[in-house]
Amino acid sequence: EKIVPDDIEAAVAKTEGLVIAFDSERQTLPEGALNVFLPKAGGTKISHVSLMSRYLNGAGMGFFANAAKAAANSEIWAGDAGAIAAHRSMEAAVIARASE
Repeated sequence: EKIVPDDIEAAVAKTEGLVIAFDSERQTLPEGALNVFLPKAGGTKISHVSLMSRYLNGAGMGFFANAAKAAANSEIWAGDAGAIAAHRSMEAAVIARASE
């Protein structure tokens, strides 16, 4: 099915809540997507925003998680500094935009 930008904008304009969920430590919400769903210019009815990610705790997991990530499963959350910074930045951007 073809995605029509006008349909997305119309849906966003009448939406009252937004749930943003990620299940990848390598993926965060880009500014462009945030602009679609929480535009700086307003024009939405959104009054509730939830950002969910199992990676937002910001805690490093230590030697065993790092070793397992390197040796067996690259999807394991090991809490490296770059990933933590990216998720905290995304969280701050969503909070700031939701507060506008």
